[in-house]
Amino acid sequence: MKRSIGVGLAVLCLVSQAAWAGDGVVDIESGAFERQRAAVLADMAGGEAYAEISPRDRQTVVSLLDRMQGVIGDASSVEALHETERVRLFNDQEQVNTILTRAKADSRLICRRETPIGSRRPQTSCMTVAERRRATETSQERLRARGVMKPTEPR
Repeated sequence: MKRSIGVGLAVLCLVSQAAWAGDGVVDIESGAFERQRAAVLADMAGGEAYAEISPRDRQTVVSLLDRMQGVIGDASSVEALHETERVRLFNDQEQVNTILTRAKADSRLICRRETPIGSRRPQTSCMTVAERRRATETSQERLRARGVMKPTEPR
């Protein structure tokens, strides 16, 4: 049983490291956790890379990074930690990476050249993915309120 958990953690380490290395998210296996933590906090404070992160998610990321730093502490490596601490650490890492990946995807800026109605001059319109989603949802709600669009059924 312990061996299968150890193998599972090793696979999780390798997959996690390969998937997230160099992508601006946290990778505790690289040995540079403090540098990554500082970079993530700076990116969140800067407001560009993670512009669409919610205040609740921002607080969650900060608290998880603090907790991870407390678990890692002065340990020479992740392997030096107790098994339960490693599991907690990897779970926290996965949660942080999920939140940051979603926030980064929502913060991506998309620009389109559109010709407004009644004009022949195209204009550039730039919005984040999340802003476009909110605009679409708002438009659909207004159409439903006017009876132009049928209400969607709950899933």
